Amino acid sequence: MDAFELTTADRCDHCGVQAWVRVWVAAELASELLLCGHHFGRHEARLTELGSVWDDQRSRINAVLDVSA
Repeated sequence: MDAFELTTADRCDHCGVQAWVRVWVAAELASELLLCGHHFGRHEARLTELGSVWDDQRSRINAVLDVSA
């Protein structure tokens, strides 16, 4: 489970918009899902029940990008 910063190229596996949460699905934590904030919120309770682990990057949604570099 390597955490990395999601980019605009990472898309929600459910609806195709930008993904903000990377989820490792229970069992061996080998399966991975990318979810937008909406779909993660919609399925968070069930993912918790399944023992899934996630990297929630929703705090970056309204972050101002530094493009000066």
